[in-house]
Amino acid sequence: MSLDLKPLRKEAGDRKTSAARLLELASMDVQLSRSVAKSKHAPAQVLEYLARSSDMTTRRAVAANPTIPLALMEKLARDNQWTVLKAVATNASTPPHLLKHLASHNRDTVRHALFQRDFAPLPDEVLETFVHSPHVEDRRLLTRYGHPLPQHVLQQLERDPDTQVRLNLVWLQGGKLGDDLLQECLQSQDPQLRWTAAKHTTSAETLAALLLNDPDIGVKCAAARNHHTPGSALVSAAESLLAHPGDADDVKALLVSLLHNSGTPKAMKTELRQKLHRPLKTLVNAELVLKGETP
Repeated sequence: MSLDLKPLRKEAGDRKTSAARLLELASMDVQLSRSVAKSKHAPAQVLEYLARSSDMTTRRAVAANPTIPLALMEKLARDNQWTVLKAVATNASTPPHLLKHLASHNRDTVRHALFQRDFAPLPDEVLETFVHSPHVEDRRLLTRYGHPLPQHVLQQLERDPDTQVRLNLVWLQGGKLGDDLLQECLQSQDPQLRWTAAKHTTSAETLAALLLNDPDIGVKCAAARNHHTPGSALVSAAESLLAHPGDADDVKALLVSLLHNSGTPKAMKTELRQKLHRPLKTLVNAELVLKGETP
């Protein structure tokens, strides 16, 4: 006869259920074992017993239980199943020294689970572990972390050898990149960094140079949309396109970018629209596709 699990699960989570009864329930069915492991009212000795279960899901439930004793947490932090380790990583009760231990784990899914702890900032020692991680994706994730990073961490990330880390840092700081980083972006061979500079710089001279001379169309479009770009540069770019509008998507993307800038003279915008071969909405979509975005 099959068990009616619904009332038994309720009993497994009841604070009045004795330790002996919880162990009995856990032995009846693996589903009940998991329910007992999740219970915030389960005594330490019950959790210790369940932490030795051959069922990975039961051990994971114990690892995720906020009432788990420290000694048991330390044991599960060395479990051979990465899903159990992820549960330890995301448990609000996990102490800093275990978080640091997991930040150095050889499996990325375990390390990256630490970034799912959005309920509280990671301790400094964990942040430092990630700053010096040999795994570039760890450092990239750190720059996309949801909590504010300490200044000493930001300063180290600004010197990171990976381009994407520094690019992410620009977004993290809301575009308020320092002069040194801005110059590094401008001088980079990576068009993504130059695109970031074109999007965030307020230097009229720099923007004019990017709009008129940069070889990358994405960089040109970013400069064309920046409201700090001088009108003379916008006019020069528009005149060049009007003389040779072509049909290529990159040309049309730049035309659309110029139309979006309030600094482009109205008379010039009228001419630009007359030269376009397709509706504006279609051209905007073409630009989004060009940038790898969804219209």
